[in-house]
Amino acid sequence: MKSLLSIENMSVPGRISNASLQIFPGEFVGLIGPNGAGKTTLLRAAMGMIPASGTSSLLAHKINVRPRHVAYLAQEREVVWPISVREVVALGRRAHPDSGGDDQARADAILQRMALDDFATRQIPDLSGGERARVLLARALAQGAPLLLADEPCAALDPIQSIRTAKLLHAEAGNGRAALATLHDLPLAARWCTRLLVIERGVIVADGAPDQILTPELCRRVFDISLTRHGQSWLLEE
Repeated sequence: MKSLLSIENMSVPGRISNASLQIFPGEFVGLIGPNGAGKTTLLRAAMGMIPASGTSSLLAHKINVRPRHVAYLAQEREVVWPISVREVVALGRRAHPDSGGDDQARADAILQRMALDDFATRQIPDLSGGERARVLLARALAQGAPLLLADEPCAALDPIQSIRTAKLLHAEAGNGRAALATLHDLPLAARWCTRLLVIERGVIVADGAPDQILTPELCRRVFDISLTRHGQSWLLEE
């Protein structure tokens, strides 16, 4: 199976050291690590947004067609344009100028799927931070790219919306796409990700299934917490 993302020996001075990874169709990969570990830097380097050594397969695509291969959800959610939710989500379809004219229908389907259709006519500046985060994720999904890189997609979301977002990304993977998302909620990542990458001080120190990765030793060393599994649930303690 061909990977959707391949990173080899990627380094950013002072931030990332010799990171290598592959993401395949069908995977929802959680990139986890403490604040400042290099999660956002790694995503931005993979996209060619900051200078880095090493290689990223995404950079093999010309910049004008790259949005057809990867959608990127940035951590920053500030949007000040006087534009409606429906129009923002439809912007994701600009990656497909030759799509045949059904772009708005596709965007509307994403709005409905994410339960955003009730306020499709509202203006983006009038939304709460959590609502804005969901709209921008909907725009990224509207691109229809096989790979999504999402930087803290659950930030600013209430608990139920965090769960729904994780379930949505899990479902996208089940449909043959892939997502690589930075996450801070370890129980959420453990429950819904098919695979976890742990980054510590710019170095990927673990890569595998949640059950294999989230050992008591690793959680204590990397996160300074205790994480215990009880059936399908995970309990965090100091």
